[in-house]
Amino acid sequence: MKSKNSKKKRKKKLLEEQKLKEEEEKKLLEEQKLKEKELKNCEQLPSNVNKNRREEYLEPEEFSKVFGIPLDEFKSLPLWMQLKKKRAVGLA
Repeated sequence: MKSKNSKKKRKKKLLEEQKLKEEEEKKLLEEQKLKEKELKNCEQLPSNVNKNRREEYLEPEEFSKVFGIPLDEFKSLPLWMQLKKKRAVGLA
């Protein structure tokens, strides 16, 4: 019985830590918006930029200009199509 409770506690703790990490990353995204040109060069990105989600660091207007659609519409696309679009603009 103890092991089940401890497993549940560990799982809950991991989920809470993951949620905190995601919230922290989201806050950083809001604070640090970059230009398309800066995001295309992976070697020169700040260490806190997630290289797999560079499109989220664009200002909303810049995002729409680069991708031709708003970010919320982009996020509703299937992952394979998002990746295809990111490759087409050099952000994958």
